[in-house]
Amino acid sequence: MIGRMERQRRSTASFLLLGLVSGALLAAERPAVLKHANELLEAGKFEEAEGELHRAEGLAAGPCGECALGLATVRASEGKWDESADMIQRALPLLTESSILARAYNQLGMAYAKGAGGADHLAKAEAAMRNAVDYGGSWGQMARRNLAQILLLEARWVDAVPVAREALEKAGGEPGDVQAARIILCQARSHLPDELPETASPVALAGGDVRPQRIAGPSPQYTEEARIAMTEGPVVVESTIDREGCVRSPKVLKELPNGLTEAALDAIRLWVFSPAVQNGKPVPALYTLTVNFKATKDAKIPGQP
Repeated sequence: MIGRMERQRRSTASFLLLGLVSGALLAAERPAVLKHANELLEAGKFEEAEGELHRAEGLAAGPCGECALGLATVRASEGKWDESADMIQRALPLLTESSILARAYNQLGMAYAKGAGGADHLAKAEAAMRNAVDYGGSWGQMARRNLAQILLLEARWVDAVPVAREALEKAGGEPGDVQAARIILCQARSHLPDELPETASPVALAGGDVRPQRIAGPSPQYTEEARIAMTEGPVVVESTIDREGCVRSPKVLKELPNGLTEAALDAIRLWVFSPAVQNGKPVPALYTLTVNFKATKDAKIPGQP
């Protein structure tokens, strides 16, 4: 009798030990599955990523915050912004690492900004982005740029400028990040007086200097009056492209009638450039911009810069 009880005890202990070992092996496998799922998300392979994320959920000993965050990314790829936001909100209490929290709040801000909800959702998006910025890292830097964009959407130009300027300063050498921050900064500044004083006069560029390059901005619109009169030709504008790549103090050198000069100026004020570089540093530079309008019977055809 005692021998049988002892065998049962040992069998139960072995079963429990086997369960513990199996659970530990499963838990150890989960980080690799999550890593693969995130790689699939970055590659835009959302259907495959969803399968891996569900697999990671099955390997978890309990609720899996990173799994929910990944699935929220999949829902966002489908345009299901409200569903994505709800999933992120459920994931947040389960997350502990700063980098992952920065990612989560950044994603939450984007879900609110893109979802239906108007001003209330933009306010929630702003709060989420500020949390992401506070957590720092690469996701925090991305959130800083996104925060500036949200402030721009809220028409809070004065608030958007310093945030976009900081995003530009901290963008490092990543061309895409630099360009995106520069565009937001100049868009915000276009609604304000030229608040950034230049410490030096615009420079004349020499052969070895890097000239400004236009990176964004609308095409001027061909007006109805010009269409009727078949007006065409160039509008020539001299302006300063400042150290941040924004257009300052445009001055018309050659005009066109029928609203085309005004159309050219309206567009040029929204143009964004990579700034001139002299001796390795961005400098303000005088720059002549020519907008060529071609007569057309279609009033909606834009002028060609």
